[in-house]
Amino acid sequence: MLWFTLACGPKNIDDVEVGPTVGWHVEEGWSGSCFRAPDFASIEDAELRTKMQGDTISAMVLQWEGSRQDGVKFDAEMADAVGEYLRPHLDRVQRVSTENHAQCVEVMGAGATTSAWGRWLEDLHDELAHEACPTPLEDTFHTLDIRTGWQANVEICEGAAYVVRGAAKEEFRLSAEAPLITIDGDPDTLPPEGAYCREVAGCSWGMLVGRFDGEDGSVEIFPIGSERSLTASVAGTLSIAINDDDHSDNSWQIVDGVQDGVTVEIRPARD
Repeated sequence: MLWFTLACGPKNIDDVEVGPTVGWHVEEGWSGSCFRAPDFASIEDAELRTKMQGDTISAMVLQWEGSRQDGVKFDAEMADAVGEYLRPHLDRVQRVSTENHAQCVEVMGAGATTSAWGRWLEDLHDELAHEACPTPLEDTFHTLDIRTGWQANVEICEGAAYVVRGAAKEEFRLSAEAPLITIDGDPDTLPPEGAYCREVAGCSWGMLVGRFDGEDGSVEIFPIGSERSLTASVAGTLSIAINDDDHSDNSWQIVDGVQDGVTVEIRPARD
């Protein structure tokens, strides 16, 4: 009986009644080995059970990405993503590992190609990805209204990297007597009491700022200006606004009868 090499620590698989083929095993006539997970429900030690579930994920990813050099090699990024999707949901490892073992036996024991196994992994990836992020961010364009507060309300998934940007040449005033500024704000004037973002580094009066309401109840307000790249640590909703205490007296510059304006782009980050 051979347990996956990542399973190390004060306890190991020999302490658990798991059956003769748990871990990496190969049968006579096979072209390579397959990984069989233990029956996690029979492992009473919660710490040991969690460790073995994590080791099972690592073992599957190792083979999927081709590191075992046994003729199995799927897209490494997809393999890693499936592993990351599974780690917060260890209760699903039993089902996934059982299905994966069956796919492996077909290839190593019955001589099937890896095509069906690859399609299974792709379907699993798509299922888990949709569950983790049911509405992935798409390119979103929002016409900025400087006379109102929080707006846009764009859903962002956990872990999503995104960019917010708008033109820095269009100008407006924060009052009838105020100087013309852009969405980069007025760095020389402290935002007034009541402004959305006053004591956060980088926030200036009149600049474009963001608010992220996390699904975990967290709220973060931060500077954006004409462009900023961000990553959502939790799933939530992004809103944007001009950093001001009273938006009712804001006005765009008008030149030769043409009013300035800014369209804010919110899109996924691209390499």
